[in-house]
Amino acid sequence: MDGDIYPRVGRGAVAIFDVESNEVLHRILNEWADIIPARFDTYPLVDLTATKAVLAAQVKGTTAKD
Repeated sequence: MDGDIYPRVGRGAVAIFDVESNEVLHRILNEWADIIPARFDTYPLVDLTATKAVLAAQVKGTTAKD
């Protein structure tokens, strides 16, 4: 897992993670929630072209790899 943490103006911090799966992200957030009283906002960073391909495939009833 790669990640960076940046302080926010005022209070708090922003953490950016590059994780293998949603399960890994879920585990990390749960571990942090056990020790740090915080509010977590999650903003997925996805490739727009890949997202459009997946959505178009769903409309056609296929997979993006077909």
